[in-house]
Formats: sequence, C-alpha cells, structure tokens
Amino acid sequence: MAAGGVDLVSEFLQQNRRLSDWVETLKGDHESEKHWKARREFILRNMKEEQKASGAVLELGNGTDQLLALSMVWANHVFLGCRYSKAVMDKVLEMGEGIKVIDAPVHTRRDDLVANKKQQKNHFVQRKRQLKKILAWNMLRLNAQGMAARMSVTPEFQAWMAFL
Repeated sequence: MAAGGVDLVSEFLQQNRRLSDWVETLKGDHESEKHWKARREFILRNMKEEQKASGAVLELGNGTDQLLALSMVWANHVFLGCRYSKAVMDKVLEMGEGIKVIDAPVHTRRDDLVANKKQQKNHFVQRKRQLKKILAWNMLRLNAQGMAARMSVTPEFQAWMAFL
C-alpha cells in the first residue's frame, strides 16, 4: 500500500467519481491491492492537470497510453526489480518521486553481487600485500639485529609464509 499519498488519492477520487471509475478499469487482474494502489497513485500524479480538473474519461492516445506504459514500468521496477534503459529509468523514477511504498521488496542484482565479490577480493589482495610488507620489514629488522640465525622456523610459520 502506498503511504502518504493514499488518503489524498482516495479523497480526490471520491470527489471525482467519473475519473475514479475510469482509473479502476486500468487495474490488472494480476495486480495485488498494494501494487495497484501505488500504480494508481503514479497514474494520477502524472496525469495532465486539465485532465484531472475536467474529470473526463481519458482516451488512449494523446500521451495517456505512454503514461499507462510508464506506470507499468515503474511498478515492475519497484515491485519486481526490473531494469530498463537509463533514459527510461530516469524518467519513471522522476515521475514516481514522492510515492512511498511500504514493504517494497529489496532486490539484489547480479551486477551488485559481482561488484561486491570483486571488492572483497581486492580487499583480500590488498591486505595480503600489507602483511607481506610487514613480514618482510620485520625479517629485515631481525636480520639487521643478527637474530635471524637464532630464530627457529616452525612448520606452521613455513606454511603461513607459503600461503602469503
């Protein structure tokens, strides 16, 4: 259910019965109440002001069909995680700005997972390099102090060095 705008949308529709009846014909059989209320708010927010004021039933064409298509794109993005071209996404996100959807699902995209995995790997590689530098520095320091000859190297230490 969309929050914030639902009361205003419902109030607006109660005052304009003809428009309300027309908008309700747009609800898809597949749409839940939560999806429909959010998409209905998107449609009503983005209708031309003269269309809202007249209360006339809108006809397809004159931008109405594009508005309905964009409303589906917006709903698919919000509820299903679909992605579209940058131009389309920019447009629908701007048109849907301010519409609050409660309990909208959070989608993790494959690209995000791959990028996160690369970041983790880069962090591991950087940390490994740091440890090697620290270890090399300490070995040089020990050699300089003549302690390396007295130091016994355990098998665990040798395995750790091989890992690095």
